[in-house]
Amino acid sequence: MNNFSKKACEKLRSYVYALVDPHTEEIFYVGKGSTPGRPFSHLRKKDTKNDESLQNRISNIRAQGREPVVEIIRYGLDEKTAHEVEGAVIDAIGLKNLTNTIRGHQTERGRVRADALNQQLTGNHINVEDISIPAILFYCHQALAKQYDLYDATRQYWNLNKNRIQRKENGELLYQYAFCMKGSVVLDVYKILEWYPAGSTVSSREFYDDGKERWEFIGAPAEKALLKRYRNKVLYRDGKILHAPQRGIRYLD
Repeated sequence: MNNFSKKACEKLRSYVYALVDPHTEEIFYVGKGSTPGRPFSHLRKKDTKNDESLQNRISNIRAQGREPVVEIIRYGLDEKTAHEVEGAVIDAIGLKNLTNTIRGHQTERGRVRADALNQQLTGNHINVEDISIPAILFYCHQALAKQYDLYDATRQYWNLNKNRIQRKENGELLYQYAFCMKGSVVLDVYKILEWYPAGSTVSSREFYDDGKERWEFIGAPAEKALLKRYRNKVLYRDGKILHAPQRGIRYLD
């Protein structure tokens, strides 16, 4: 089977699907679809858009003489609900147990420890306009989901504009601080000391070269006064909670 029929797709509307290992019956990928062939696109050998870990899992299944199984988890949904279901399923299984590279959409309301959520919902707020230091907000959802060290999760491996990490004529970096973000909550703040090409410093994380120009910094904990002011605060903008941008980076001038 390579596609749903046109009639079936009309009834499916938006749906959430899974790729299942036929040997273990384990789900190894979760996705959202609204077209007849979306789940099956991952299984086309000519498809070069798949993530390497997903391609490897499919190849390993085929090496044992089987094909991945496509299962539908929920269907007949509107697009917003489908995104919510997709994210919930990914969170329930755990990103580290899947070949997905991101947690999906609406991650600001995704899986989180109860104490962290309590902090997010009831913690002290600060307007992003009132942050007085030149900083970059790093939304480390994927690295944190894999339980990497907080410092290494914050400083690596970012596809940044090289001009953004240069020094000014007086020798100071354009952006001197890094905020480790979990949703809208500031988990920690680091002073950036220097930037390096990704994978060139000692780390608890393994670096995978995807061909993009990525960077990492070495740093130190921010000054105590700054930590007291910003750590564990919930960020707002124009009276509304500040959500994570899609690319995971926000610059504060």
